[in-house]
Amino acid sequence: MKENKTKNIVIRLTEEEKDKLVKRAGSVGKSLSSYIREVSLKDNITSKTDIQTVYELKKIGANINQLVKHANMLPVDENVRQILARMNKYLSDIDRIKKNLL
Repeated sequence: MKENKTKNIVIRLTEEEKDKLVKRAGSVGKSLSSYIREVSLKDNITSKTDIQTVYELKKIGANINQLVKHANMLPVDENVRQILARMNKYLSDIDRIKKNLL
């Protein structure tokens, strides 16, 4: 059974601090109250974004590994440009993920 939350705590924040908390709560899919409660009462929060990011990075890593194996089986010049272009795309994907995290 869900417990009713009846107690309040009042804190004072600057507009910038509040905006930062609202943004962080939204980034992990939580309401502001829920986010502050979890951050205050738990050691660590694993966000859906973190799980998705790890999944995407693993996928990119597997793709790069397959490309390298394929490149090692090719004659020296055959399709090397194509493989390098695909590698650049994966590196761009990694940069995009990195920018989203920061």
